[in-house]
Amino acid sequence: GFLSKEADPDRIPPAVRAAATGEHLLDQELLRVALASAAAEAPPVPEAGVLPPDLLTEAEIRVLRLIAEGLDNQTIADSLNLSVNTVKTHVRHIFEKLHVSDRTQAALWAVRHGLA
Repeated sequence: GFLSKEADPDRIPPAVRAAATGEHLLDQELLRVALASAAAEAPPVPEAGVLPPDLLTEAEIRVLRLIAEGLDNQTIADSLNLSVNTVKTHVRHIFEKLHVSDRTQAALWAVRHGLA
């Protein structure tokens, strides 16, 4: 665990006990500074409806919109006049680019970014 030099001396015995039992302890002031530092270094979150340029191709956006409507690969393929294998490839690329692992997460991403 960590305590700042300015921490109240009464906090030292509980901190030692916590460390001895394998618990994690982080002084609130150190936590505040660490979070502020991480927030300052984090990339900005795009506004809803604003996509980073070239994140998804137009074809991937069309597929993502249909995923958000709850359509399966065969229905998406029929709707866009594509093969099921092409749709599967688009879905895989969408998952990779958005760093999601399933259709629900992709659909939520689409909603949050104004695509659905």
